[in-house]
Amino acid sequence: MNLTITGKNIKTTEAINNYINNKLNKVFMRIDDADVSISLQVDKNRHIAEVMVKQNKFIFHVNDETKNLYTTLDSVIEKIEKHLIKHKSRNQ
Repeated sequence: MNLTITGKNIKTTEAINNYINNKLNKVFMRIDDADVSISLQVDKNRHIAEVMVKQNKFIFHVNDETKNLYTTLDSVIEKIEKHLIKHKSRNQ
């Protein structure tokens, strides 16, 4: 898994990077050839996370916003899991 994390109006600290890495490693445990890019953004009290996953010919985007960064990240990662499960069930 290739992971790229960018931030707009937010500094991506080591704690944020570790949190994202730990969560995504659980999701992409059996998937090696995925490119994941995460864009974090803060506007006043809104924390926005946008994720794009590219795997072979499969590309999808997920985004979410809440008032808490970690809640936003958890929600986005949960949506990624749902997309991957749906994609996997369609291919079988």
